[in-house]
Amino acid sequence: MDKTLHLRLLGNIEIALGDEPVTGFVSAKAQALLCYLAVTGRPHPRPALAGLLWGEKPEEAALVNLRQAVSNLRRLVGEHLLTTRQTVAFNRDSPHRLDVEEFEQLLSGKHTPFRNLRRAVELYRGDFLSGLYVRGAPGFEEWVLINRARFQTLAAEALHHLIARHTRRGEYRPAIRYAERLLEMNPWREDIHRQLMWLLAHTGQREAALTRYEQCRRTLAAGLGVKPTAETTSLYERIRASRGTPPLPLPPQPTPFVGRKGELRGIIRRLANHDCRLLTLWGPGGVGKTRLALEVAARLRNAFLHGVYFIPLATVSPPASLRLPYAIAEALHIPLQGTGEPTARLFDFLREKESLLVLDNFEHLLDGVPLLAKLLETAPEVKLLVTSREQLRSRWEWLFEVRGLPVPDETTRQPGRFDGVRLFIRQARRVRPGFAPEKEMAAVTHICRTVEGLPLGIELAAALLGEHTADEIATGIDRALAFLHSPMQDTPARHRSLQAAFDYSWRLLSPDEQTAFRRLSVFRGGFEEEAAQEITAATPARLKALKAKSLLRRGPDGRYEMLEVLRQYAEERLLEAKEEWEETRARHGEYYATMLRRLWSDVRQGKRAFPLAAIERELENIQAAYRRAVERDDWQALGAMLPVLSDFYKRRSRFREGAQAATEAVAVLRRAVERGEDGARATLCICLTRRGIMLYALGQHNEARATFEESLRLAEETGDKWEQALVLNNLAILFNEEDGNYRVACRLFEKSLGLFSAVGDRRMEAVLLNNLALTHRILGEHDKARRLTRESLRICRERGFKTEEARAVLSLGLVAHGQEEYEEAIRRYREGLALFRELGDRWGEAMTLGNLGVVLMEKKDYEEARRVLSESLTLRREVGNRLGIVIALNNLARAAREMGDEETAASHLSAALSLASEIPSVPMALDSLADVALLRAQRGDMARALELAYLVIHHPATDTVTQRSVAQFIARLERQVPPEVADQAQERAEGQEVLAVAEEMT
Repeated sequence: MDKTLHLRLLGNIEIALGDEPVTGFVSAKAQALLCYLAVTGRPHPRPALAGLLWGEKPEEAALVNLRQAVSNLRRLVGEHLLTTRQTVAFNRDSPHRLDVEEFEQLLSGKHTPFRNLRRAVELYRGDFLSGLYVRGAPGFEEWVLINRARFQTLAAEALHHLIARHTRRGEYRPAIRYAERLLEMNPWREDIHRQLMWLLAHTGQREAALTRYEQCRRTLAAGLGVKPTAETTSLYERIRASRGTPPLPLPPQPTPFVGRKGELRGIIRRLANHDCRLLTLWGPGGVGKTRLALEVAARLRNAFLHGVYFIPLATVSPPASLRLPYAIAEALHIPLQGTGEPTARLFDFLREKESLLVLDNFEHLLDGVPLLAKLLETAPEVKLLVTSREQLRSRWEWLFEVRGLPVPDETTRQPGRFDGVRLFIRQARRVRPGFAPEKEMAAVTHICRTVEGLPLGIELAAALLGEHTADEIATGIDRALAFLHSPMQDTPARHRSLQAAFDYSWRLLSPDEQTAFRRLSVFRGGFEEEAAQEITAATPARLKALKAKSLLRRGPDGRYEMLEVLRQYAEERLLEAKEEWEETRARHGEYYATMLRRLWSDVRQGKRAFPLAAIERELENIQAAYRRAVERDDWQALGAMLPVLSDFYKRRSRFREGAQAATEAVAVLRRAVERGEDGARATLCICLTRRGIMLYALGQHNEARATFEESLRLAEETGDKWEQALVLNNLAILFNEEDGNYRVACRLFEKSLGLFSAVGDRRMEAVLLNNLALTHRILGEHDKARRLTRESLRICRERGFKTEEARAVLSLGLVAHGQEEYEEAIRRYREGLALFRELGDRWGEAMTLGNLGVVLMEKKDYEEARRVLSESLTLRREVGNRLGIVIALNNLARAAREMGDEETAASHLSAALSLASEIPSVPMALDSLADVALLRAQRGDMARALELAYLVIHHPATDTVTQRSVAQFIARLERQVPPEVADQAQERAEGQEVLAVAEEMT
């Protein structure tokens, strides 16, 4: 039974125990006593309470009345009262909810959050202890009045903040509700009457606004004997005069508006801001700027006293100074014939108006920007909403970039909830009423991704469903952008295809801008300014100009990006100039091959750590350059690029891509060897080694071994000792992992170490010493492992190999950890952590923090473990290590569970499962589900816990450590439940998909 005592004292008193109202108070003073004790929250001497409520009686009689009231309260609320012979108090430790306490807490901060204001106002149902009357207790009445005034002031301030906040955001209807509440509390606040008039008028309720003025006038006259101020009267006159301004219709649209809720809110909030007078919706052709502007205009029709006007400019020819005033005047139905200069007459008309002018398609009239500035100076209550493919670059301008609709990626399980897909489905059913998206969803999502959510592209594609299937449309778009065209006869010419929309933007470019734009199509996935200059000769000024024209954009990392459909269009333009196309592609390939050659040289010489982040940023460009090298049999370029590229794939666990790239390079190199190209055999050796590394990672051990052996023969033939050493190192790792023949592995590691020593590569010497140490650690030879690691550490410190030093220190921590020397492990982990932080190696830092967190858990220092693991999680998120994020979340869940915080543990596991499903990673999902099973068992859900445990233990992707722990867990649970429960759980687990279960659990 719920024993929570609920006391609602703001407004009419409501007291309940659980869901049941508390009744049976012997008197109003007994109820008042409970309220007083709860609000004051401290013990009170009995004589003081008797005097407070029964002061008109003799002391002895007053104390008798107090005892009767206390006895009555004990019967009614029991444990919620604490009494002694001297004092009476409310039990603060008992379960209770006191609205005035929550009210004050919500409003206690210096900067109260929006949600706190709303909640506080919800709690304030009326005056404090409204309706409670006690006679003969002046001290209590004074206490009530003081608190009533204080709470009323707090509520009024909260309402004032809510009104202001909603008004600033353009959310006028909630602002009206709060203003009306504030006036109920204080009907003489003329400023609130005036604000309410303004809000009513700007939501189309002009008659109500005028009525509010009359109410204000009567209230002020009756209560204060004064008239409304000139400011209030002026607003009244403006509203009354605006009644004769009928709203002009906006252009009707043939299709419904879909999505963009966030954009609509953002635009409306900006326009509600007093300082925002000119807002430009800026983006490429086909992105939906006009439809978005029209939807905003429709929602703000009543927000401007003199109306919202849509002014189409697509057919208006430059110069703007000559024709723009007439276009605006025509939309506003203003005759400009007669005497006087047209622009001046237009400004005179707008001077006293409060209007929103929506200027659509302004990009070809940029010479009219000074005219807009003059209009804003002349008409202070006029605002402009402009759509343009190019920024206006006005001092008045606020920018709002419009991008494509959200579209799902390849792994999304519910694509139908994305606005881009919803728009496609709506349009598709207009041309094919029986369209069933679930049957063609893969093609639909591919189309939406290909056009990057551009509404025009989506609508054009959907319109073709009358003649093609979704698969045919997807294939057609992949082959040529021109496939997207409109079969509708009444579509504006520049919207009949994406190509036509982009042709219009192309014609607005200068010849130099056109050259830069088409050459930039060679880039994939963005580019740096330096690369653009070297490859395409595009200057920084030209890049900025293309960005201002919506043909480029800056990504969150500061790199330039181009929409893929725009890139395809630019590429088609570049293909028209075949020599320029070939020359630009050649420069692109040479640039990235040279970049990777330099990076690899630096890494081999120990000059820098592996540039993971740099490769990640440029990966699509590197891959494009790599594909071109494969197509052209450019074996030198492949030899320069593959070492870094394959190392990147290895670090990112993208082994199939790495194997494919290496296989392609090997094929090209074999042909070069057959032709007798000088140096091809040595390069083939390098490519074979990288292919072997990838095949090993994919579990194809026999083929990996054969590849390593061929590479080793070539390395010996060509005399490349460094490559020999690298191959031997990988063969040793293969022996470790495949056969468990650690002694053979040690001999190969030692031979590799000797070769690296012979070529003088001290950095790789340090790496091999570490590898040897880890192998001897597996063999249980901890002293030797520690000695080798220390030797590795000595070399690193002598030569300044900071990255390898950090990893050697980390290895010393692992050796100590394995011997349960937890204090030494912690010391080493902390030392390694400092080194990784000094290097700025966030990957190493995150890994070390993870190890540190695990050893802290083994020491049962769960609080510190949780802090460290949280830091590791933050870093893994920053570096984008999604598998590491899942590991960190699982470790955090374990720490929380050990601390008894089941709610947090469940939250971490839910996040881990969600990310494991998204990646997708079955092993990580299994790891998380094993922990979910433990948590379910802790909560008493044995059947579901067993079901999850059976799913985990029988799955081939579950690692042996997890299988061992889950087997123990199952054995323990099977002893606690009837056999039929275990049998049913095992039966339910059979045939379930891990990722489907993981998604269900999030």
